[in-house]
Amino acid sequence: MSALTGSILGRLTPSPARPRVLAGLRSRAIDRLATFHARRNGGCRILRLGIALLFRVVLKATLRLRVRGRENLPKAGPFVIVANHASHLDAPCLLASLPVSRAVMTSAAAASDYFFASLPGAAAAALLTNALPFNRRCSTARCLRACRELLGIESHDSSRVLIVFPEGTRSGTGSIGPFKRGIGELVAGTDLPVVPCHIDGAFDAWPKHRWVPRCRKVRVTIGKPRTYARSSRGKTSAIAIASDLRNAVISLENIMRNRDTGALPVPGADEYRELGRLEIHSRSHGRGFPRSGRRPRVTGDVYS
Repeated sequence: MSALTGSILGRLTPSPARPRVLAGLRSRAIDRLATFHARRNGGCRILRLGIALLFRVVLKATLRLRVRGRENLPKAGPFVIVANHASHLDAPCLLASLPVSRAVMTSAAAASDYFFASLPGAAAAALLTNALPFNRRCSTARCLRACRELLGIESHDSSRVLIVFPEGTRSGTGSIGPFKRGIGELVAGTDLPVVPCHIDGAFDAWPKHRWVPRCRKVRVTIGKPRTYARSSRGKTSAIAIASDLRNAVISLENIMRNRDTGALPVPGADEYRELGRLEIHSRSHGRGFPRSGRRPRVTGDVYS
């Protein structure tokens, strides 16, 4: 009887090796999810298509997502999207802003030390945003190599899209922080188009320290693509490119804010003209800005 009882208790008692086995299975599952972005089989494509369609329905219903400037997106070939980062909703909103045919080929750069530190986080990042993981503690060269391979910069045989948040982390206040030079090192000396985007409202919907998102209106503004083929590679050039892209995103923010108020900043509207056709109606006797110094009104859509 004692032998039988000991056998039963032995089976019920957790084995010291069992936690190691579970940890190994968890680690292998995370590793597989980390390479999900590179899989091109039919099942993965169908899954990405379903998620892309789901994002459109859910985000339009809950966040009333509006997108302006879709015509500025490149029709073919690889490109990079850069945007401000203030919420976990940023990447899903950008994915929902793309045509479905491009969304299924899009990956969002994600910090592996944050999103791939746990199995639920890795599953959410890989399945919902097709994440390209990178380790913020590793060398920049290794991260750039992974991005170049995804975009096919050397091979010229890719039609992938990469979403990058150059701030490196979510803003705690909603304001746009400095852009790190990594984005400049990625695109300097290449003809890879870089599309600046501004996301408004995602911070209000799901700020950094809130567990559950709220229903708030979110708007995405897409600017014209830029290329930096003439820029030399190096630290100084990379910093300049990062600064230029940050200014482009801030310009998009200004466009959105001033469009709401119906006013343009004085004295110029160059940042508006480079993004599309703009009709300015003035009450002055001639063309240009009013003599009284009052701000002109935007009566039409910024994008044609």
